[in-house]
Amino acid sequence: PIVSFMRFSGSGLASSQTKSKILNSLIGASQHNYFFHFDCEGGDTKRELMEGVVDLCWYLPAGKENDTLPEVVAFTNLRGDAQDHIMQFTFLQQVSFMTFVLLTQEDLKEDNKVLMLEELSEAPGELVLLFSDLTNNDEPRLNYELKDCGIIKMKTKNLAVINKTIQSYIINNLKKLKSRSQQFKTLKSCCKIAREIGIRVDEHDPECCAGQEQAQRVIKAINQVRSSSSTKDEMLPLQSQALWHEWSKYNKEQHRRLQRGDKPFTDYNIEMDKKKDEIRKQQLLKSDPPTLTPVMKLFLSYLMQQKGLIKAYFLQWLKFMLDERSQQTLPPLLSDYENCKRELQKASEDTKESDTEMVRKKLANIKFEMNVASLGLEHLFREIGQMYESVIEVPIEDKDKQVMQDLRSEVSCLPTLAAELLVAGYPLELMDGDASHVPMTWVKAVLDSLHETKLKDAHLFVVSVLGIQSSGKSTLLNTMFGIRFAVSAGRCTRGAFIQLLQMQKGSGPSDYLLVVDTEGLRAPELDSQKMLRHDNEMAAFVIGLANITIINIKGETPSDIQDILQTSVHAFIRMKKIELNPSCQFVHQNVASVNANTKLKQGKTNLVENLDEMVRYAAKQQQVEAKYTVFNQVVSFNEEKDVWYFPSLWKGSPPMVPVNPGYSESSKELKAALIRLTAEKKPKFTIQDFKSQMDKLWVAVLDENFVFSFKNMLEMTVYSELDSKLCQWSHALRTEILKLQTTLENRVYSCDLKDLDTVKTIAIKELKQKVNTLQDDLLQKLVNFCDTSEHADIM
Repeated sequence: PIVSFMRFSGSGLASSQTKSKILNSLIGASQHNYFFHFDCEGGDTKRELMEGVVDLCWYLPAGKENDTLPEVVAFTNLRGDAQDHIMQFTFLQQVSFMTFVLLTQEDLKEDNKVLMLEELSEAPGELVLLFSDLTNNDEPRLNYELKDCGIIKMKTKNLAVINKTIQSYIINNLKKLKSRSQQFKTLKSCCKIAREIGIRVDEHDPECCAGQEQAQRVIKAINQVRSSSSTKDEMLPLQSQALWHEWSKYNKEQHRRLQRGDKPFTDYNIEMDKKKDEIRKQQLLKSDPPTLTPVMKLFLSYLMQQKGLIKAYFLQWLKFMLDERSQQTLPPLLSDYENCKRELQKASEDTKESDTEMVRKKLANIKFEMNVASLGLEHLFREIGQMYESVIEVPIEDKDKQVMQDLRSEVSCLPTLAAELLVAGYPLELMDGDASHVPMTWVKAVLDSLHETKLKDAHLFVVSVLGIQSSGKSTLLNTMFGIRFAVSAGRCTRGAFIQLLQMQKGSGPSDYLLVVDTEGLRAPELDSQKMLRHDNEMAAFVIGLANITIINIKGETPSDIQDILQTSVHAFIRMKKIELNPSCQFVHQNVASVNANTKLKQGKTNLVENLDEMVRYAAKQQQVEAKYTVFNQVVSFNEEKDVWYFPSLWKGSPPMVPVNPGYSESSKELKAALIRLTAEKKPKFTIQDFKSQMDKLWVAVLDENFVFSFKNMLEMTVYSELDSKLCQWSHALRTEILKLQTTLENRVYSCDLKDLDTVKTIAIKELKQKVNTLQDDLLQKLVNFCDTSEHADIM
């Protein structure tokens, strides 16, 4: 619903009762002026450009008892005298469900003003007149047509009373319209009305309309896919669980060989290659233009055919429509997910294993459905990347040589297309968050195209961000650099995305800033063991890849991120073949105290000491104690200069609160520090350097099969202690068994043939008794070791 405010000139309002000030007070602007008014700084200057402008502000209720209004309401404010802006007046008259007009008794003496009021009274919306010169005892001189209008007499009343009266009018009218099941105007219908009146609407421009029409066709193709658990797999088969996810799993296994068993290394490697090749061939069958899904055919054709503004509008409209689609499908699933979590907790308390397992399966199904329902632009571009990889990685065989060459020729333009979009400001997916894998062939091809066509020998400075889920990572990057990474509560960013920003000339030796945004760590949607490895891989990759990593911490305590840092640095020390030179900046968000730096000094010292201890432990494990003794030797960090404290983003409790100026100021200071560091930090990457570093680092992450399985250094230490003890006990057990074996063999060899069966029976009995005794002793040792260990809880 739209509520409009307008006035006639000479309405005799005091500065405390201006139209904008009344609106601000009504909305609840105690800390922020939504509508600019006379008492704002600079409000007394002569108006030059704002005459006839219609301001709009949305009121968003918080769902609490003290909300001003029970529903979302759009308030509009016509600047200037309404009779001087007939076009705006006519538009507001037709779209508003309520109109409030500020006037005096004198205005009713002018025929043109009375005529305008009569037009408003005949409109579908309700008209309320606010008289600035009437007291409760005065009666306005209204003609017959205006007798049914609402009247508020403002003279001698303060803002609180006026607001209460206006509020009651709006609430009563909302209830009245709801009882009639009357529909409010939509933005689309408002645009149509504006166009009929003669107001230019951006969305009606030919380029915008063309982009919107193309996006609608893609959405129509998406909606034609039957709704089921396999919807996304049908639309985007190349990135499905059965293809891309399986290929990623086999590729990791080829590097880590966790399930190789006794198979020879060469044979196992060949087996993994065959499985990966088979998947690529299946992808290739679905990558041929005739076999592409209708969704991808449309998306690719529009992406490749259109240029300039139409392509930009097409992508923006498609993003809006996909987001809207997700907003319709995800809330019911999120509600089911929360209910199921409560069921699981209750089932766990009742200790019925069968019920618990059933609820766990239900929860897993809901998670899967949520993943299927989540569809964004990144999924469409991911499909393009998989199409390119399958065509390039499948070898050309003689019988299909011409077909494959034609297919490769067709997909050769895709990296250039992605590179152009990256330069234009669109993010590129670096790591697939669903498969936890980097599509290296595709990403390298895009970077090569970027080098050849756009950047050549330009120098990059890489900034990444890392933090726990919903700690404000994307918001921080968006605030500092004016970009648009996805933000919301929960796991909105999946994987890692890069965005390219051109540096201002003269700001330093770097030509471009490459910003890496990552998904939140410790996501509750992931299983605990899967989450550990996923988070540790992600952290090691983005920290090692960047010149500077912003470690984003919500609050004062860095406990969760400290665990991840320990694991990452241990991994860096094990990656001996890669020359890494990462550094980090710690950002504590929601720490408002002005003396936070002094109060939290001990906490910073403890953090550094813990990280130093972890580095010494990892160095000892890798026999490089002389090279690494402190955290700063692995990841550059100065506890005095590289720790920042940000106040809360919001100045109060959302939704109707402004952004905290202190947050913006802190962001500006951090950005200035990062820009200064671009001139100081070495090395500076070219695109080719970055590509090479990324390739080596990802291979090293894939090869790491030990460190990433642990939560932190303490778990690694405990595991190593237990492993050492088990090796000792295993050696002692083998020694005892070998002694017994020798004794029994001598006894068998020395006995007479007639006594062989008796000796055999006795030997078997002794062997069983000895093994049982050794087993009991070993289990007791294990129990005693775990119980008496200082880390018994972790054991």
